[in-house]
Amino acid sequence: MPDAGTAGEQLERILYLLPLASREGGVPMTEAAERLGVTVELLQRDLEEVTSRAFYHPAGGADEIQILLEADNLKVYSYKKFDRPTKLSGREMLSLALGLRAAAGEAEPEAAAEIRDLAHRIEMELAVSSAPAEDDLFGIDEGDDEGAAIRSLLKGAARSRTRCRLLYLKPNDPQAEEREVDPYSLVYGSGKWYVIGYCHLRDGIRAFRVDRVLRASLLESNYAVPGDFDPTSYVADGRVFRSESAADVLVQYSSAVAPWVREHGPIEEAGNGRVAVRFTAADPGWVVRHVLSYRPEAEVVAPLDVRAMVIGAASTLLKVDIRAGHES
Repeated sequence: MPDAGTAGEQLERILYLLPLASREGGVPMTEAAERLGVTVELLQRDLEEVTSRAFYHPAGGADEIQILLEADNLKVYSYKKFDRPTKLSGREMLSLALGLRAAAGEAEPEAAAEIRDLAHRIEMELAVSSAPAEDDLFGIDEGDDEGAAIRSLLKGAARSRTRCRLLYLKPNDPQAEEREVDPYSLVYGSGKWYVIGYCHLRDGIRAFRVDRVLRASLLESNYAVPGDFDPTSYVADGRVFRSESAADVLVQYSSAVAPWVREHGPIEEAGNGRVAVRFTAADPGWVVRHVLSYRPEAEVVAPLDVRAMVIGAASTLLKVDIRAGHES
C-alpha cells in the first residue's frame, strides 16, 4: 500500500478531492492524482477512509455522501454539502479548543489573548451542544480487511473491465448463490458500497451490496460497457438506488428537526411545521437505522411493512434497555 503520509496530509487530500469530484461530470482519478502529486491507489485508499467511518450530525441527516466510481472517473453526489463550511463534530471542536489553549501558552501576550478568546468561543459552542455521541449505536464496521479486499478487487475489475464471479447473499435469503457479473461501476451511498453491473444469471443490470458479497474472484473474460448505460440513473438527488429489493419509502419528520432536514435535500411540506422525504431504499434495514437515529422525531408513513420493521426494532431496543436497567 502507498504511504498515506500524516493524518493532516490525508485530510487535505480528502477536502480537496470531494468538492473537486462533486463538479459536473466528476473528475478522472488520474487527473486528481496528478493535481495532488500522489498515486491513484493512494486516492482510492483515502476514499476507503471516508466511507469506512460513520459520522453523525446533531439531528441526523436526510441524505449521505454518494460516491460513483466508473472506470477512471470519480463522481461525488452530495446535496448542498459543499455549499458551506463543514461543521465540526464535538470531539473535533474539543481537540481544536485544546490545541488553541496550548498555542496561546507559547504566543506573545497580545496574540495569546486573541487565541484564548477564540478557544473560549469554541468551548461555549461546545457547551450548548446537547447531541449525544452515537458512533457505535447502529454503525457497522466496514473497515475489515476481508471487506476492503473485496472492494479493492471489484474496483480494479471495473477499471480493467474484467468479469467477476461473486458469491452473493440476498436479503432474507437463507443461502448465498454464485453470480457472474460484469462490474460497470461502484457506488457508495446510504452508508454502503454497491457494485452496478450486468448479472449473467438474471440477464440484466443489477445493483449488489458489496458487504453482501461473501467471496469475489476475477474471471478470464473481458466485457464492454453498453453505450446507453447511465450510472447516474442509479443515483437520484444523491441517494436513490435501484436493486433487486428496492422499496419506495416515505419518512415524515417532526417540526423539531424539520429545519435541518430542509437543508439537506428535496422535501415535501407535511403541515404543522413537519416535512416528509421520499426515499428509494435498496436496503430497508438502512431505513430502520435512519429513522431510529431520530428517535421520536421521525416515522415511516409508507409502506406498512417497513413501518412494521421500525416498530419491531424500536420494541426490541426498548426491551434491551429495560432489561439492562434491571440488571444494573
